[in-house]
Amino acid sequence: MKKFDRIDGVVNCAGHGPKGAVDEISDEDWHLGMDYYMLNIVSMTRIVLPIMQKQKSGSIVNISTFAAFEPDPDFPTSAVFRAALAGYTKLFSTKFATQGIRMNNILPGFIDSLPEKEDRLARIPAGRYAKVEELSETISFMVSDASRLRTY
Repeated sequence: MKKFDRIDGVVNCAGHGPKGAVDEISDEDWHLGMDYYMLNIVSMTRIVLPIMQKQKSGSIVNISTFAAFEPDPDFPTSAVFRAALAGYTKLFSTKFATQGIRMNNILPGFIDSLPEKEDRLARIPAGRYAKVEELSETISFMVSDASRLRTY
């Protein structure tokens, strides 16, 4: 804000939160997962929303996961709270679309920033992990004005 007097886009992305067998994750780790995958976005959105409302524009892009709709036992807290993020994103985007403010989730599968594992590779229809560059290009498009001008 100090440098440009506006915020046109925000990209929210978390690393990997608590993992383990779904029945063995502690309450503390479930809360940490909620902070990691859900509340960080709610908090950031509260910060930028008034600025974007004043501008009458803005794009918030959340990097989520395929596991939001296809839960993966390797990433249980991610799957649970990113499914909740899908609901939050729908509520937010419906409410603020008329003000020119967009929020979208990107749900990548496995990315080549992770070590390849044969069992994961076998589940990917394309037969390969996505490239970081492909994800970056998608994010760039979604945060840009070009994405608001398209209808799909």
